[in-house]
Amino acid sequence: MWAWNWSCARGRGSAAVLGTVIAIACGAGLVSCGSGAGPTVRVAIIGNPLGEPDSLYRPANITVRVGATVTWLDKDDAEHTVTPDLDYPGWSGGSSILRHGQAYTYTFNKVGAYEYHCMVHANMLGTVTVLAAEPGGG
Repeated sequence: MWAWNWSCARGRGSAAVLGTVIAIACGAGLVSCGSGAGPTVRVAIIGNPLGEPDSLYRPANITVRVGATVTWLDKDDAEHTVTPDLDYPGWSGGSSILRHGQAYTYTFNKVGAYEYHCMVHANMLGTVTVLAAEPGGG
């Protein structure tokens, strides 16, 4: 199982760290880095072996650049949603109920911090932080 805590890309030198992390992740097959608007970052929805909360977004907090696509895949036996906490200008609506093996994908095109949760399990929380595109489109 892969997991990366993207929250480490926040703060000091976040642009350089994010670029390095994405480059490493591309080489390791953790994100899709083909030509196009941006990379695809995958978030797994899994059961929590420690019990509370009973399910998790893994990683729960990610940082991406404008144009990146995030795909959440339900790997748990329970049903889940990916629901924005607010009706954000850059993301509204979210997923319908996801069952094991189903995915929800969204491309983030506006800078911002987008908090989300599962409507079925109120203690499942996550954040997508979207940074501006790098100068020169790279």
